[in-house]
Amino acid sequence: MGIEVVDPRARGLRPRREVQAVGVAGMARRLDWLLMGALVAVTAYGLWAIDGITRHDAGGSALSHQVVYAAGGAIVFTVALLVDPDRYRQLWRPIYFATLGIMVLVLAAGAATRGSKRWIDVGFFKFQPSEFGKVLFVLVLAGFLAERRHSIQSARTPLAAIGLGLLPILLVFVQPDIGTALVYTAAMAAV
Repeated sequence: MGIEVVDPRARGLRPRREVQAVGVAGMARRLDWLLMGALVAVTAYGLWAIDGITRHDAGGSALSHQVVYAAGGAIVFTVALLVDPDRYRQLWRPIYFATLGIMVLVLAAGAATRGSKRWIDVGFFKFQPSEFGKVLFVLVLAGFLAERRHSIQSARTPLAAIGLGLLPILLVFVQPDIGTALVYTAAMAAV
């Protein structure tokens, strides 16, 4: 008979107080800085391209508006990064129903452009909820499947996940936004 010794460092486990003490500094160490650099580079390239394309437009360059949107996106990204991922898993139901509600709102009261209703006008800008829905869709499906991780081998769990995903896909398809519906479908297949 042997005695097994479990070293908490072997599996990345830490004592409870150490996990709580990690905070922002620990999160900064865990970030994929190469991916963050690529994100900044793609954003900078996009801003440069928008400036070049719109520089000679009647209203002038759209760069200032896009910089504001990029800064707003960076703030939302940072806030989302600070939220514990387990919290997203716990809140998958409200996230799902809020996303569905906004998509139904788009169909009911969205601004029609070229025969499709994809945008909500909030005064100072228009936004397309299905774009935010892409990320939320993946969070919802991941939360749903994580909650049912013990029954993932049962055919009912993947079928229920597909059923959960079909309603947002259908709502996006009806807008009509076939490209985004295909992205949702690919995301569902990946999850």
